[in-house]
Amino acid sequence: MKEQYKEMLYSMGNWIFVNEIEKIIDFGEDEELFHINIYKLADEWGVSRRSVLDFFLNGVKVGLFDIQWEFHCPGCGGVARETIKLSETKSEDHCSGCDIDFKNSLDENVEVFFNINDGVRAIPNGVKSRYNEFIMHDITHSKKFNWKNQYTISGLDAISNPIFASLFGNDTIPFDQSLEIKHSTILFTDIKGSTAMYERLGDSKAFSMVSEHFNLLFNQIIDNGGLPVKTMGDAVMGVFKSESDALRAAFEAQREI
Repeated sequence: MKEQYKEMLYSMGNWIFVNEIEKIIDFGEDEELFHINIYKLADEWGVSRRSVLDFFLNGVKVGLFDIQWEFHCPGCGGVARETIKLSETKSEDHCSGCDIDFKNSLDENVEVFFNINDGVRAIPNGVKSRYNEFIMHDITHSKKFNWKNQYTISGLDAISNPIFASLFGNDTIPFDQSLEIKHSTILFTDIKGSTAMYERLGDSKAFSMVSEHFNLLFNQIIDNGGLPVKTMGDAVMGVFKSESDALRAAFEAQREI
């Protein structure tokens, strides 16, 4: 399997990431490959967290990594549900420790992890057992497992990533379920006077300009940490985790136009 994993890794192309990940797979401790701390790796490598998240999402697609969704109880922080497929999620979960039902929110209680695929390197069962014991120790002694920190990847981080949307579009939430988003920023754009522009320039030239403006806006939304959702006529809708990212995208797009 080692040579096959090398082929998968080398096919991903970003040699800075490839070389570093190869070292971790070959020489890293088992704990480093279970719940890989990719945001910390990004900070250590001096690159954007978004670019490393993109890399790992592509790695899931080629079979190098597995993605894991964990749904934390808002009361004690324990893991009420874990799954490798978004399609196995539910709107609500139950915490047996707190004996409460709660709604799942992508940016509040859903955490995303990346693990090495078992076919690449098998992680001993004891590693996961120690992780679960650590959670129970915190809950028992401190009444709370504080799973959120500066390196936490939220469910919204994954969902709002364009790479995730393009690669895992079929792994969708069941039609009778939904996951909340507590905080997000929506960007809407529109072309002022588009009807008059079509009349003045003609359908062909005007449509070409509108298409060019779509590409420009989509690129700015993605470059500034957002996800293009759809177009409506000559309007564009994008979603962002923060207001500042949305504003930056709007100003950059306006400047480029």
